[in-house]
Parts: sequence; C-alpha cells; structure tokens
Amino acid sequence: MEAWNTFLRALEKRFGEGPIKKWVRPLKILKFDACNLYLEAENSFQIAWFEEHIRPLVHSEFINNNGHQIKVHFQQVPKKKRRLSSTKQTSHFEIKPDLIDPSMTFSNFIYDKKNRMTVDFFRELSPGAFNPVFLCGGKGIGKTHLLHAIGNKFVAQGLSVFYVHAETFTQHVVEAIRSSQMRSFREIYRNQDVLIVDDIHHFARRVATQEEFFHTFNTLHTSGKQLILSSHFLPSRIEEIEPRLISRFEWGILMDLAPLPPDKMTLVLMNKARLHHFSLSSELCKFLTEAFATSPKSMMRSLEALMMRHRSESLLDVEGAKVLLQDLLGEEVELQLTPEKVVGSTAAYFGIRPDDIMGKSQSKECTTPRKLAMYLCRKHLELSYLAIGRFFDRNHSTVMTAIRQIEKKSGSEEIETALTEIESSIKS
Repeated sequence: MEAWNTFLRALEKRFGEGPIKKWVRPLKILKFDACNLYLEAENSFQIAWFEEHIRPLVHSEFINNNGHQIKVHFQQVPKKKRRLSSTKQTSHFEIKPDLIDPSMTFSNFIYDKKNRMTVDFFRELSPGAFNPVFLCGGKGIGKTHLLHAIGNKFVAQGLSVFYVHAETFTQHVVEAIRSSQMRSFREIYRNQDVLIVDDIHHFARRVATQEEFFHTFNTLHTSGKQLILSSHFLPSRIEEIEPRLISRFEWGILMDLAPLPPDKMTLVLMNKARLHHFSLSSELCKFLTEAFATSPKSMMRSLEALMMRHRSESLLDVEGAKVLLQDLLGEEVELQLTPEKVVGSTAAYFGIRPDDIMGKSQSKECTTPRKLAMYLCRKHLELSYLAIGRFFDRNHSTVMTAIRQIEKKSGSEEIETALTEIESSIKS
C-alpha cells in the first residue's frame, strides 16, 4: 500500500528511523481498501505506542489520493500464534540513538538578534565547559535544529554523540527492563562523550525513567562528559519530575530561545521546504505564516502536512493549499486567541469568575484582574482602546488609564508573576 509506505517515510523524518522501525514497521498489513487499513500487532505495547504517538497524525496526515482520510484498525496476534512465533524467533535487544539530521547545521539555522547570544554560545561550545547545558523554549521555535547542529559539530570533532528524544530514552528503559538487559543499557548510555536529550519534560510521571536518568546523569557528569538537555519549560516549572533531577538540570547553564517574528518565520519555512526539495512560493509561504499564526509549531505542522499531501509535481498555489489543509485550518480557528480566552485565563489565575472581571465591581479583587485582562488584550490581540472598551463595556479613556497603570507597575514582582503565568496559560 503506497499511501502507508509514504506515511511511514514521513514518520521517520519526524520521529527518526529508530522508533518507527521498532514500533510501527513491524505492524503487519492484513487488508486494506481506499479508506481503511487493517493492521496486526504482535502485542499491546505496539498498539499503545501507536495510539499515543501516531494516531493524532493519522487523523490529519494519512490521506488517500482523493484527499480522504484513511482509517487505521488494529487486530492483535492471537496468543496461540504468538507462542508459535516466539519459539522460532529470539528477541533482539538493541539500543540505537535517534538520527542526527546532517542537514541541520548552524549555517542554515534562522534566528534574529534576540537569539544571537544563544546561537553563538552553542556554536562556540566546547565539551565540558558548561555542564549541563539546558536549552529552554516553546514549541516549534528551533530547539531541535540547534541540538542537531551542536550534535553534528561534535561528531565532526570525532566525539561519540548519543542523541535521543526523551520518549526514546523511556522506550530504551522499558525494553531493557523487560529483556533483563539493564547492564547493556547502562554501558551504552554511560560511555558517551556527549549525551543530548530533547524535550526532557516528557520524563514527567515516569518513575523508572527518572531513576535511570538520574544515575546516567551522575555518571556522565562526574566523568566530565557533556550533557545537553532541552525542554519547553524552565527546570523549576517542569511538573512531576523529582526535585533531585530538577536541581541537576540547574547545575550548569540555562539558555533560552525566543519565538521568531513573522518575517523570520517565513525564512524558516522556506529553508525547511528547500531542505526537503519542496517547491514553496513566497505567496504560499506568506499564507502559511498568516493562517497558522497561533504558534511556530502550527506553521511547521502545516508545511509538513503540505509536503506529505501534495503528490503532484506541479507548483502548489494558495487555493490548492487551502483544500489540502482544510482540517488544520479548522483547528487553527479553534486555537486562535480571543478576548474571551484572555478573560478566562486571567480569572482562572486569580480564582474568580469571568463575570467578576466583566462586571462593575470596583473592589481590588476585580479591578486588578480587569486591568491585566485589558493590558493583555492590547498586547496580544493588538486591539484598539475603543475595541477593548466595547468588549469590557467601558469607555476608551478608562481602558487607556488601566493599561498605563499596568505598564507602570510592570516591574513589580506581583504583576510580573501574574503576567507570566497568565501568558503561559493563554499560549498553551
């Protein structure tokens, strides 16, 4: 089934060859038609991994030639058949790093002056100079590219570099425990010059994973080997990870990446399309940055979907892209920030009702959240004072005064903390 093979190749680009080879390619095709694919799994672990990591992509990216979604159905191997096959085959324990993409280098990493210090730091980083290096930033802003770039640099220097996504590390721990191969696991992970772990916040709630990483971290750090970690969140804000690990994440140096402005995101999309030999016109690129403006992750996801779904050799135009991305465009509308969402997040932070913010009460418990909500509507939605006044049922001079008061207090710890928490909430 050609659509399935195409989908697998796209998954390998997204997750790396290792996880897909281990969890998805072993699935056996039982039968298929234009809109359905029936797969046989060896065990429930394969199905669970597919449901967690792949199923969300099936809904939007596993498409037939007519642009319709192909549904995936599962059947597990019967126990009798499984026992017979297990007598013929012995399990093979293998730990491999995720692929470091050689095309992701410092030379083609797009950044602006806000991120210049971070990029220069990684470009000049020597193993062991800062340990660990913790890279923090939101979804889809280039953390993975930067990790691949430093990985490529160290590989070129002849160092043994082991790059894994946090999910891959967890899979390795689970498989090592299941096959009684923890010694092999530890020998591999603890004998590297450089260990790079992407999206380490995925260790949350995984006790065995955290335990193994704690000892792996200690061994490598004590022997002067380089650790480089990334996360969507600051170490202190990662939930459900042991305090002893959090403290180790803070031992070295914290670097951050800021979101790129729209003009830079256009360059990022053009660069990604070029690396994958996909023809992306400037008009189509502009459409993607405007239509999927909720986050850089949304923009990258839309481009990846286009690269998977556009099967023709002809140049794709904006109208054609709208047809191919109809489902994602619908999701984007639901994700767009509105004044109602700003008020809801502000109310949730202060533990009051949205009606309290929108009402007439002049108590401090209501006026401070109201002023913050007005300020955030101005900052993130770029609404005029008149438009904000209409929404809150106030005149525009009241809105102006409220926003200026928040701006004057922006240096206070109380206001800064509130703004940080509320902005984090509305962005997520």
